[in-house]
Amino acid sequence: MKKGDHIYVDRGSCKQHGIYVGEDLVVYWTDQDSKSGQLCRVSLAEFTQGANSKVRKYACRCIDREKTIKKAETRLKEKSLNINLLIARTSLFIVGLV
Repeated sequence: MKKGDHIYVDRGSCKQHGIYVGEDLVVYWTDQDSKSGQLCRVSLAEFTQGANSKVRKYACRCIDREKTIKKAETRLKEKSLNINLLIARTSLFIVGLV
């Protein structure tokens, strides 16, 4: 796994997606802590919860890895995100970062 990778975990009924930002940290969208959801940074272990994480492969990256990390960190710092929750729960939110 490399910094800037789009990673995901299969939770059975859905897949949870995130960006690996290095130092065993992942930025991902969660709806567990608020009604509308939020971006958070957690350890890789917390993100996977014991499941195997996989790296989503792209034929061509639109954004280099360092910019992907910067965008994820910038969005993490934003106070409010106008993101449709349905889209946020899918890989579409993460795909916009790679």
